[in-house]
Amino acid sequence: VALLLEDVAPTALERLAAVTADNLGMLTSLTAHHAAGASLLGGDPGWPPLPGPEGEAAVELLPGFRAAVYAFEVITARTPADSRQLPEGTLRRLRRLADGLADLAGPDAPPPPLGYRLEHDTTTPEGRTALAREVLAALPPTLTARAGEHTGDADAVAGTVHLLAEVTDLGRRWGLA
Repeated sequence: VALLLEDVAPTALERLAAVTADNLGMLTSLTAHHAAGASLLGGDPGWPPLPGPEGEAAVELLPGFRAAVYAFEVITARTPADSRQLPEGTLRRLRRLADGLADLAGPDAPPPPLGYRLEHDTTTPEGRTALAREVLAALPPTLTARAGEHTGDADAVAGTVHLLAEVTDLGRRWGLA
């Protein structure tokens, strides 16, 4: 576990930010998976508040996280009270990440939509699980798609690793590989 956590230490993330754009996306993903693996094994990456990405890069990530928050608000509300631990925990973590991105986006952050179209029947456990998996599976590709653009920006790299590690861990909890 300690070896996995070494990859997300601040000095390691600063070194990661120095790799070429061609390699940064893949290495960001691998580093995030090390952090998620450490979490699976009981380790705590001890994430600070999101340091990046800022501005337009945060604005571009915000819609996916806001959609995930909305979906989990519905999932949590539709889940019987005695079964809400997982959806509530997921919602809490997603809200924290979405709020961090909104702060990093600053005044350029658009207002959230009033609602989102949900493609699954949230009245059944199967429908809620399918929706949870769908929204969580949509987040990693948006994070890795532009990760190579963060070369030289240690805060953006650290934040992207943090976001990707958290959504990977959440996805695992919901049955995503």
